[in-house]
Parts: sequence; structure tokens; C-alpha cells
Amino acid sequence: MSYNEIKIHRFAEKYLGKPFIWGLFDCNTFVLDYMDHMLGTDLLKEALGKYDNKRSAIRFQRDYPFMLKDAMYENGADEIHINRVSIGDILIKDLGMFQAAHLVLGNRVMSADEEKGVISIPLAHLNFDYALRVR
Repeated sequence: MSYNEIKIHRFAEKYLGKPFIWGLFDCNTFVLDYMDHMLGTDLLKEALGKYDNKRSAIRFQRDYPFMLKDAMYENGADEIHINRVSIGDILIKDLGMFQAAHLVLGNRVMSADEEKGVISIPLAHLNFDYALRVR
């Protein structure tokens, strides 16, 4: 396993089981925190605490519809084919009112689930619209 893969797994493992909290620890803040961890950026501050329930999260994403994707592109992420995902890639699912982001850990994915908190699920069980690779 490479140094980056170890760094990615260590980041993800410390969040496993953490409870879901809108605007503090949800799928988008989880991925922004991951970007900050890997790239040394400060992206999380753009969303942290800006909403506190599903309705305000929808309003936040309506006001900033491309915040997550744009922030990732601006910081070196590239869209990749969904069949080529690997450790450290970000999967995005467009849920209509907002987007959900997930972190790939090989054949598993870390996801912040509203009911279960941060969980690890098989990659094959996740339906997503596009994938981004952080460089």
C-alpha cells in the first residue's frame, strides 16, 4: 500500500461510526475535510456550520449549486470514468435537491448516512453519477 493510500485509510478510519450532523458532519463536509487533509486546503470552512438540517442544506446547495464540484476542480480534482475509481476517489450522486459525496476505499466506500452516521459499504452497492480523482 502506498503512503497516500495509508494516509487515506487513516483519515477515513477515524470517522467510521461518527454520527451524521447536518452542516457539521455530513457527506459534503466529510469530503471537504478529506480534501483539506490530502491537499492542505481550507475548503471545509466554506460549508461548515452554514446549514443545520435537511431543508437548510437544500437551500445552501441551491445558493451554491456547484460549490463541492467547483472546489474540487479548483484544487486539482479531475473527473474520471466511473469504471476506473480507486482508493481516494470521490463519488458524487445527484439527489436532485442536493449532491451526496462518498470516499472510495478500494472495494468499499465511506459514506455519511443520515440514519447510520459514517459507514463503510461495498462499492458495488453504491449508485453514483460521476467520479472525481484528487491529485
